[in-house]
Amino acid sequence: MQHDVYGEVLAEMFRAALSTYRSAVRVVGIQTQLATDMNIDGFDHRTLQSFHDMIAAQFRMECWDKCLPQIPKLLDRLTDEERILKLWRGYCRDEMDRLFQANPEIPRLILTAAVYPNPDTRGIEAEDMLALAIRNVYPELHAKYDELHDCENGI
Repeated sequence: MQHDVYGEVLAEMFRAALSTYRSAVRVVGIQTQLATDMNIDGFDHRTLQSFHDMIAAQFRMECWDKCLPQIPKLLDRLTDEERILKLWRGYCRDEMDRLFQANPEIPRLILTAAVYPNPDTRGIEAEDMLALAIRNVYPELHAKYDELHDCENGI
């Protein structure tokens, strides 16, 4: 289900970063090169894929019990799929707000990765820093990932 709304969620992440960054530019009153360049029509989804995937995995870890099928309620017209997608979208919005508050550099990194994609070194560096930031936010998720990765590689 998360895969089906991947593009929509990535666009929402980009818009949230854009809005946050524009607000910061207005507050400090300094026009940056990124602020000038960030008016783009689209971006390569792969620049934010790992970031999205880590938030999606954290959602599944935290909310697995809320994603189980439920007995329909009399007045509830949502299917299980609609209910889970609504939960995912809300979680993602809330998580972006939380991440932006805890790590104010994340909006800039999202925009830099999207605006200056590989092979631009600015975008590559932003992707690497974004991966490190999300790794620090979800250390238990990365510990599980590393454990599974080691098992797959026979370590």
